[in-house]
Amino acid sequence: MSKKEKQPVDAKHSANSNFGKWGWWIIIYAAILMFISNGAQADGLNLLVSKFSYVNNWDSNTVLALSTPAGYVALAVGVPLGWLIMKKGARKVLIGVLIVGGLSYAAMGNSHTLVAYFIFQCILYTCANCFCMHAANTLIANWFPKKKGLALGWATMGMNASSALTSVILAQLFTKFSLAVSLDFFGAATVAIGIITIFFIRDTPEEVGCTPDNVPLSKEEIEANNKEHENYVPKWTFGKLLRDKDTWMVGMCFGCFMLVTVGIMSQLVGRIMQMGFTQAFAISCVSVCAIIGIAGSYAWGVLDQKMGTKWATTFFGVFFAAGIVFNVLSSVLLNTNRPAALACMYISLVIIGVSIGGTANFAPSMTTNIFGRREFPLAFTVITTIYNIMKATSYAVLAAVLAATGSYTAAYIVFIAISLIGSLLAWKIDDSPKESRPLKAEEHKKVPAQEEAETA
Repeated sequence: MSKKEKQPVDAKHSANSNFGKWGWWIIIYAAILMFISNGAQADGLNLLVSKFSYVNNWDSNTVLALSTPAGYVALAVGVPLGWLIMKKGARKVLIGVLIVGGLSYAAMGNSHTLVAYFIFQCILYTCANCFCMHAANTLIANWFPKKKGLALGWATMGMNASSALTSVILAQLFTKFSLAVSLDFFGAATVAIGIITIFFIRDTPEEVGCTPDNVPLSKEEIEANNKEHENYVPKWTFGKLLRDKDTWMVGMCFGCFMLVTVGIMSQLVGRIMQMGFTQAFAISCVSVCAIIGIAGSYAWGVLDQKMGTKWATTFFGVFFAAGIVFNVLSSVLLNTNRPAALACMYISLVIIGVSIGGTANFAPSMTTNIFGRREFPLAFTVITTIYNIMKATSYAVLAAVLAATGSYTAAYIVFIAISLIGSLLAWKIDDSPKESRPLKAEEHKKVPAQEEAETA
């Protein structure tokens, strides 16, 4: 077997970030999308909930709780948007959702009734969910089918950068501008990215003369890749995916991790302030936590590439739970042993920071493993719908627990259990490619055209 034939297989376990100029641009672009989306749906809530409540004299728990139904609306609309990505490609959908999302960001900031706020929040969440979860991950799957773990390790740094910077940026804007003008800046930036997409983004590497994973291929191999992409007929449908065990296992596994991550990061500032610290100190802690997560994102990507997605994910769930345990301990020890409480809090911030760096890495990586590059858009649409339903409940859980107990500790104990459940589910997942599994059910049989061609 020649070197050229071996290279695509070797690329699966390589931790060498030789993505090429176009490949690096796609990764940076995906990171920007993740930054904007995370800021809109999670990190920004650290300050936006209290700011909207103060400006409009609204109940803060009501404002926080509205994020759950807004998340459900985003999921419902995300299904046809995922189908549209499969049919038309990620680029065309990205242009639309980025521009609409940017306009809704600005409109939400100018809302003075809960109804208007909720309507524009639904539109913003729908667009942000689409361009981050569906479109950005589809680009990564198309460009890096073998090295997707490492590519995601770099791209998801955008989420950690959002956790580090969104609250800081908002706090600075709020000192100089009104709530409405502050969110106008975020909206304008989102629209600008949509315009950039028109000129500088392509759905597949083949469209710009590159190859998947930036591996060296012969002219004949490149032509064969192009022909396969143009003529490929998807084998999976919504119905088949919804009846598939792997779809539900992957969706529920990452639903656990997404629920925990959003539940912690969206209100971590409030959690630290409740322990008696100032808002400035709390924001700085969250920023440091997120900066640690940037390095964590790369580390989880390397671990995914070297260890395999299944085992890296299993370890991730236990590691994340340990970080939350230290956070709970810091609260328990605060009134009896303050030095120990502070030590536990700092340890928890480091572990949580590293963990949030990996939350978004593994779901698209595992989906690509199981369903492949060509089937990814539709499969990931169904999987993200499942885990985002679970993720959206995090706001309701927090709001209910805060209203009932006035403390975050009870919710954090629940999050520990959920993270461990996610780890158990990951351990039980078969992440081998569907096409390579022998004697599978009817949905894995070859399409008639393939059977006729092989018979002939």
